[in-house]
Amino acid sequence: MSASAQRSRDHGGKSAPPSPWRLPALLLLIGFSLLLLFLAGRLLLAGVSAWQAEDFLKDWNRLGRVPSERAWEVAHEAAQRSVFLFPGANGEYYDRLGRILEARQAQLPLGAKEAEASRRAALEAYREATRARPLWPYSWTQIAYVKLRLLEFDQEFDQAYARSFELAPWRIQSNALLAEIALRAWPSLDEPQRAQGREAMRRSVDWSRREARQLNRLAVNLGMQWIFCAALEDEQKQRNRICQA
Repeated sequence: MSASAQRSRDHGGKSAPPSPWRLPALLLLIGFSLLLLFLAGRLLLAGVSAWQAEDFLKDWNRLGRVPSERAWEVAHEAAQRSVFLFPGANGEYYDRLGRILEARQAQLPLGAKEAEASRRAALEAYREATRARPLWPYSWTQIAYVKLRLLEFDQEFDQAYARSFELAPWRIQSNALLAEIALRAWPSLDEPQRAQGREAMRRSVDWSRREARQLNRLAVNLGMQWIFCAALEDEQKQRNRICQA
């Protein structure tokens, strides 16, 4: 008699009963797989929406003009969708939402009442961005800038300005924006903030001649060239052909 036949006879010709854990384990595996598919789908849709919103921002920056109302609505919806669909807090997505909210009425002057709602919504998006990425300098810079637009030079402005300067020693976008904030808000800054603003100006000028001339042009338009030029070394002025008598 074969070994298999002997085992079958020893067990009365019956196979071993199925494990009582087989069905729960199978259901758990199916549930986990469905959860992964759900999360993957949300990540994909969030990424597509984020790409769409970023594409609008790049186009507006390239053209150098305020978006149409319809274009802004589409971009805003895409940015909101990316934030909602992403499973968790995504600092990059919140930062993009803030920039789109600011872009709606970016042409209005500082302190404009009609732009207050969109600027406060942008501020809240930037706050969420810094909570998700506290060491990322750009969102701190954006908080300082939108506080400037709201003409609110308070503790939050001070913190954002200081954090941006501290976290972005050689990040040109943050330094250029900090330099602009300093020129626009000079009378409202204390001396340590002015010193940081002057350093941000020097860093921006050192980055490229293009940055140097853009900042010089802004200073002239604001009537603040004397502040800007006083912050620079003679070599920086000569090399970039700015601040010449």
